[in-house]
Order: sequence, then C-alpha cells, then structure tokens
Amino acid sequence: MKRCFLGAMVVFVTLLFCANVSCKSLEKQGNNVDQIVGVWQYVTESMSGNVKMKKIITKNHFLVVWTVDNEIVNSVGGTYSFDGKTYTENVEFGTPNVRNRLGSKTIVDVRFEGNRKHISGVLFGTTPFNEVWERIE
Repeated sequence: MKRCFLGAMVVFVTLLFCANVSCKSLEKQGNNVDQIVGVWQYVTESMSGNVKMKKIITKNHFLVVWTVDNEIVNSVGGTYSFDGKTYTENVEFGTPNVRNRLGSKTIVDVRFEGNRKHISGVLFGTTPFNEVWERIE
C-alpha cells in the first residue's frame, strides 16, 4: 500500500512540475508576442524623399505598407513567429510589384531599446540589412 501511495505521489509531483514548466513556457511566449505586437514606423535614415514604411503586427500576422506622398506603392504580409530574439516572416500576399517575394521567408534578430526595435539579418536570403523601427501604437 505504501509503494502504491508513493508511486502515485511521484506521478502527481512529476505532472505538477511538467504543468508548471508548460505554463511558464506559454507565459514567456505570450510576453514575447506582446513585445512585437503593434504599429511600427521605419526610422532608419536610408529611406529617401517622401517614402515611408509602416508595419502592423498582430498576434499572428504582419503587414508592411510603403507609401510615397501618402499613396500606397507596395504592401506585403503574412504570418510570423517570434521567440523573443528571432523573428521569422512568412510572406503570403502582396501587391503585384512584390509577387516575386511570395512564399519567401525572412529570419532576423531583434533587439528592443525603449520604444524602438533594431532588426538585422539577410533579406530574402541574399541582402544583408539593419533596420530601426519605432513603435507608434
């Protein structure tokens, strides 16, 4: 009887430990997503003239819009994943002039500094880049 009780207690404690680890993992993932969700404006100084770029990130999707003189000239979007350091975009839709990017994946490193995020990586597997985005919402 003691062995049965002891065995049940070991199983119970193990399940309790696993549930706690699982909940903490989900909490951490939720906090990571909360860091990146929002409306961001591109602030790196390499943009010329009246070109502006904004990115909207929800809990599951992203949308990037390029405007010139307040007119949309490009847009691309899809799903993403984020683990707190690495952000991966899966391009699923876009305006006709960016169709060649459909199905592509971009993986970048992200670092937060106040209301800014710094990202760096290789765009579409070929072009290295560093960008700074500022949270506007």
